[in-house]
This record gives sequence, structure tokens and C-alpha cells, in this order.
Amino acid sequence: MRSIESSLISMAEALETEIDALVDEMLERMRAEIPDFTALEHPELDDATRRSAYANVRAGLASLVAGRAGLAPAEAEDGARRAARLGLDLPRLLQTYRVGHAVAWEHVLAQIQALDLDDETRNEMLRLASRYLFAYVDAVVPVVTEAYTRERDALMRSGEHRRRRAVRDLLDGRRTDAAELGYDLRGDHLGAIAWGDHADEALRVLGRALGGPSLVIVADEEFVWAWFAVAAAGASEWARSVASFAPPERTAIALGSVGAGVDGFRRTHREAQRAYLVARHRPAPVTRFGDVVVEALAVHDEAAARELVARELGPLAADDPRSATLRETLRAYFETSSNASAAAAMLGVNDRTVAYRLRGIEDLLGYPVSTRSLELHIALRLQALLATDT
Repeated sequence: MRSIESSLISMAEALETEIDALVDEMLERMRAEIPDFTALEHPELDDATRRSAYANVRAGLASLVAGRAGLAPAEAEDGARRAARLGLDLPRLLQTYRVGHAVAWEHVLAQIQALDLDDETRNEMLRLASRYLFAYVDAVVPVVTEAYTRERDALMRSGEHRRRRAVRDLLDGRRTDAAELGYDLRGDHLGAIAWGDHADEALRVLGRALGGPSLVIVADEEFVWAWFAVAAAGASEWARSVASFAPPERTAIALGSVGAGVDGFRRTHREAQRAYLVARHRPAPVTRFGDVVVEALAVHDEAAARELVARELGPLAADDPRSATLRETLRAYFETSSNASAAAAMLGVNDRTVAYRLRGIEDLLGYPVSTRSLELHIALRLQALLATDT
């Protein structure tokens, strides 16, 4: 029996080393198999589900080693409450556990098949692993269901919930009572999402600075959404106020672009969500969608983005100080419209240094940078974003 216990421990340790890939696969399958569950529409839900998945995988592996189901992790209950606040219904939430269990079981099977075991030991391991994983899910699902139900019932009694529900209906394309919002949907709007220690305060301060009507909705305990009415008169001053705004410490904001009417109300919020997905990877306190359009596209297909970086930058993508200096130089060169003197001024070096580095870059790449300037510039922007995850 000792060999089975030791094999279970070895399998759990092997699965722990691939937990990032395991969780990524779980979320991809959830998006593909569960209606209305997408990171694009609910990035806040994606964050909570990812945290819950990590915690559940680790707790499930611990149950394999211990031989009994453990307690539901706090992240699982937090994820259930977040799902209730974001409008994911309970059957969809529970389906995430069925999908997660299926993916985990596939990885367990692969690990057991990879171990050098006799048939009797392998069959016993399969039996035990199946029993422990099912026992874990059976123990967690009632806890998650109760957390979801309590949060949903509390929300239904809240006046703020009615406004939040009206906003969600509007964003999802359903009919809603606009009077519930207390905000005119007929004009131009700028959407924003804030998070951090002073998220609600940051958006209200920005709203006062802009001077026009605004709609601020507390999405949950972590995120606050807002829409600011944009007046045609004084638009340039309004834009300067947005550009110069700095949120309080430990608070960040993602902004969409200005949109008109109901469709613009929805679009600017979607853009703010996409900007938020990029903002998670960068330290800037304010992320504007218009500044990160390329990066926002890459966030939804990281594998393709990494392939593009490797293909376009080649040896220039190496993780060493010299390559980093060359990338910085090339990016400055492109951002100054391929003006070497302007790039030198931006970098604080002399013109000859930039010319020398550009020759070195072209030697590494094997062609003049002018022949693929667009592709190289995009690759440099993506490399800078992806480097924050390594």
C-alpha cells in the first residue's frame, strides 16, 4: 500500500508543477462550453474564477495526498459571491466545477499512465484518485451553492442591485428601464473601470473634475464602473482633464473611448474592460484603450502574441541587458517616426550611439528595420507587455 501512497504523492507533485497550464485549460474549456461565460464580457469574473481554480486545484491535490476531502477554499466562496454579483446564474457556476473536474481528471489520468506501475497498482490508483476527486467536488459544491444563494438573496433586497441589474441588462442588449439609471443615454459617454483601495472615490473625483453628469456603479467589492457624459462644447478642455487625471495611490483606472448613444454606452464599457485586461500586466495607474489597442488584442490570444514576438524579433527577444537596450532603442526609433536624432534625444544618448545600435539590430535580424517597421513595432509593444508575466 505504501507504493500507492508514494505514487499518489508523486502524481500530486507533478500536477502542481503544471498548475498554470492546468488552470489555463480549465478556463479555456469553461469559455468554450458554458454559455454567457467569457473573459471578454466579464473580466472581473475571469479573475475570480482563475483565483478559485488555483485554490481548488491545490485543495484537490491535497485531498489526493491526504486521502480525504478537505474544506472548500475561501477563494471558492469568493468566486461564488462574485458570480452572483456579476449575474452568472447558479447552474452556470456549478457547470464550471463540472468542467474543472473533467479537466483535472484528464490530467490525473495522464499522470497515472506516465508512472511506471504494474496493472494492479495502476488500477488501485485510478480507483482512489477518482474517489478522492469526486469526494472533493461533492464537499465543495454545497458550500459554493450556499455562498452564491446568500449573496444573491442579499442583492435582491438592495436598491443598488436594481441599478446594477439595469446596467447589466443594458450592456447585455436586453430591454431596461432607463429611468432606473438616472443618467441620459442619448449623449456621448466615456466608460471607466476602477479597482484598488480607492476605486469609488477615484471615479467620483474624476466625475467632479469633468463637471458633467455621470453614472457610477459599484460592480462588487473590487471593481467600480462609471460612465461620464461628454459635452461637445468644451471637448478639448474635457479631454485635457481626462489626460491629466491621476487616481489615488494603490488605485488604477481603465478607460474606453468616447461612444455615442446606447451603442456607445456599451462599446466604451467593453473597451474599458479590454483596457483593464492589459492594465493587469502593467504598472501604470491609468490605462486608456486607445493607447493599448494592439496589446488588448494580444491579451485574448497570448500564445499567438508570443509566437509573433519570437518570429519578428528573433534573437532581439533574448532576456539579457544588451537585447533589452537594443529593443528600447528600436522602439524609440519607431516612436519618433524613424528619426535617429529624435530617438537619441528621447533616450538621452548621442546620435552615433543610436546609429551604432541600429546597425547591430539589423545585423541580428538580417534585414533593414525599415522593411518591416510596422511588424517590428507591434512585436516590441507585445514583448514589453508579455515580459511582465515572466
